[in-house]
Parts: sequence; structure tokens; C-alpha cells
Amino acid sequence: MTAKKLTDKQQYWLAHLQRCQELGQSLSDYAKAHELDLKALYNWKWMLSQRGMTRGAATTSALFSQVKVAQRSSDASTPIQIQFPNGCLLRCEATDEATLRALTSALLSVS
Repeated sequence: MTAKKLTDKQQYWLAHLQRCQELGQSLSDYAKAHELDLKALYNWKWMLSQRGMTRGAATTSALFSQVKVAQRSSDASTPIQIQFPNGCLLRCEATDEATLRALTSALLSVS
């Protein structure tokens, strides 16, 4: 799967959601200050979060995602591959939890 391309509309609303988060404002206050339709802002927040295009305080998406095990291996040196909802793919040979947490956190923080 390749990274998802954003449409102009998605980019427009995502930029507003990110700016709202950066400012630490509520969606209501942000919409009022920028003369945006609050219902539309909430709708786009939900739609973009469902597609894995938002993160942090600007989303209401769950902190957990469904995991599908594509293939099991008893060999500890078998590479691990994780596909994130936003299309990013993480491949590594790390087997310890701390390394996996650090890699996953770093990947999720990439805009």
C-alpha cells in the first residue's frame, strides 16, 4: 500500500485541524475565530481520523488498531513488518519491546 494522497479539500481541513491543535484551542473557539462551520469542522475531523490522516489532540480515534497477523514464524531473526493506517510501513529486525516502541513512536510522529 502506498501513502495516501490528500485531496485539496482534505488538505484544507487537515491544515485547520492541525492549526487548531497547535494553538491549543477547542474546535468551537477555532471555528468561531476563523469563521468556519463548526459542524463541517467536526465532520472533517472524524473523516480524516477514520482514514488515519490526523493524530494527537485533533483526533478522537482510538489509541488501538486492529492487528492482522499475516504470517507467523518461530525464527527470532525474521523481520517484523507493521503497516500503519496512514500507509506508512515499518520493517525491522528488532525483537525487543523497547526498540519496537521507539520505532513505532518515531514513525507515528512523522507528519
